[in-house]
Amino acid sequence: MLFPILASPVIADDFFNPFSQFDEVGAGMWAAVAFGWNGATQGASFRIVGNPLGAGFNWLWLWSAARLGVSMTTFFAVTKYVVLVSCAGCIAWCWKAAGEACGGRGPTLRSAFVWVSVVFFATLQIHAPWSNDPVANYPLAGYVAAGIGFLVIGAACRVGAQPTLRRIATSSVLATCAVLYYEINIGAVAGGALVLAYGCWRMRRGPSMSASLVALTVFVCVPASFILVGRSVTGGNTGTYAGTTVRLSGAPTTFARGFVSSLPGSAWRLSIQTLGGQLAVVFFVFATVFLVAWVFRWWSSSEPSADPTDADGSDIGIAVAVVCAIGLYASFALALQSITIKVQDEAPAVGYVYTWYAMTSCAVALGLAAAARYLSMRPASARVRYVAVGLGLSVLFVQNTVNWRLSEQLTTSYAANRRLLDAFDQDIVPVARCAALIQWQTIVWPDYYESGITDGIQEAFDYYFGEPFCPLIGPTD
Repeated sequence: MLFPILASPVIADDFFNPFSQFDEVGAGMWAAVAFGWNGATQGASFRIVGNPLGAGFNWLWLWSAARLGVSMTTFFAVTKYVVLVSCAGCIAWCWKAAGEACGGRGPTLRSAFVWVSVVFFATLQIHAPWSNDPVANYPLAGYVAAGIGFLVIGAACRVGAQPTLRRIATSSVLATCAVLYYEINIGAVAGGALVLAYGCWRMRRGPSMSASLVALTVFVCVPASFILVGRSVTGGNTGTYAGTTVRLSGAPTTFARGFVSSLPGSAWRLSIQTLGGQLAVVFFVFATVFLVAWVFRWWSSSEPSADPTDADGSDIGIAVAVVCAIGLYASFALALQSITIKVQDEAPAVGYVYTWYAMTSCAVALGLAAAARYLSMRPASARVRYVAVGLGLSVLFVQNTVNWRLSEQLTTSYAANRRLLDAFDQDIVPVARCAALIQWQTIVWPDYYESGITDGIQEAFDYYFGEPFCPLIGPTD
C-alpha cells in the first residue's frame, strides 16, 4: 500500500534543501545544526527543535550518499517509510493509552498498530501533482509532527489516569518539544490539556485532586512560556513569509474545503482530472485486499469478543474527552493554516491540501480504525459487516490504483530530478554527471532554486570526492 508513496520522486523543497544548505554553510553536522538554529531564531517560526533536526537530516542525507554510497533517492524513500510506520505506531500508542485511561477497555498495542496501519495506509492519498503534499513529500514537517502530536495526547491520557511525578515531567517535556518542533502542535497540547482538565474534574473530591491540578498547570504553562519567548524572538519576522501572514476573509471557506479534503476519496476527482481519465488496473491489488480481509478476520477473532455488559466499568467521560482532544488537534492544525494567505491561495478547491493534512488524516484514520474494530467485536448484523467490509475494500482498491498512477506520472514528470540525485555518486563518470545536470537545467526553474541546487551540488561533490560535479559548469553567483 505504501509503495507508490515511497516511489514518488523527490521534488520541491525536499530536493532543494540539502544542496542549498551546503551552498550556504558547507559540510559538517554542527554547521548544519547551527544553520537550523539560526533559521529558527531569525525566521518566521520559533522551531528550535524542528529546524535543527531538519538541517541535521539534510546533512545526513548528503553524508550517507557520499560516505556510505546510499542512493539519495533510496535514502528518502526509506525515510518516508520509517516516518509513516512510526506515525502509525504513535497513533496506536495514543489509542492504547486512551483505552487504559477509560478503564482498560482499549486494544493491545499490537492490535491497535495493525488496525491503525491498515486503515491509515489504505486511505493515504498522493496530492503532490497539484499541492504541497505531506504524503509524498515533507516527511519531517508532516507526519513526524503529527506523530509527536498524538504522543502528546497519549501522554496526557496517562497522566490523567495516574498523575505521578514521572508522568507529569515526561508529558510536560514532550509537550514543550512538540510545540518547539512545529507550532502546529499547540493544538495537541490544547487537546491534552482538555483531557487533563476532565481528569481534574473527575478527581475533584479525591486525594489525587492536587496532583491533577499540578499536572494540568505544568503541562500547559511550560510549553506556553516557550511559545511566548518564541513570539518575542520571531514576532518581527512574520511579515516576511506568506505562510505566517494572516487573512481572515478567506479562512472559513478554506477551512471547510480542508475539512472535506481530509476525508478518504476527497481527491479522486482531481486525481482523475490530473491523470486525464486514465485508470490502470493493478491486478495484484485484488490479492492484497483479500489478504488484508483475512488478516483482519483472524486478528479480530484472536481478541475476546466484547460483551455489552463489559462497558459498565468504563469511563465514558474520558473517552469523550479524548475524542474531543483529537478533534481539537486536527481542527487547530487546519484552522491555523487556513487563516494564512499562502494556504488560501494554494488550496482553491476540495482536494488541495497542505501540512495540516498529516494531522487530519491521522485523526480520520484513528476514527475509522476504532469504528472497524468496534464492528468486528460487536454482535452486529451480517449486513452491516458486509457493507463495511465491501466499502473498505473498495476504497482500498481505488485509492491504491489512484496512488500508483499518480506516482508513475510524478516519476515521469520529475525524471530529471531522480537522474540528478542518482548521479551524486563517485562511480558515475563526469560526462554522465554533466549530462544529468545540464538536462535538469533545461527545465525552467526559479532563479534561486536553480542556483541553489547547481552551486550546492558542485560544492558538495567537490568536498566529498575532490572534484566538481560537472567541470563544464561554473558557479552561478
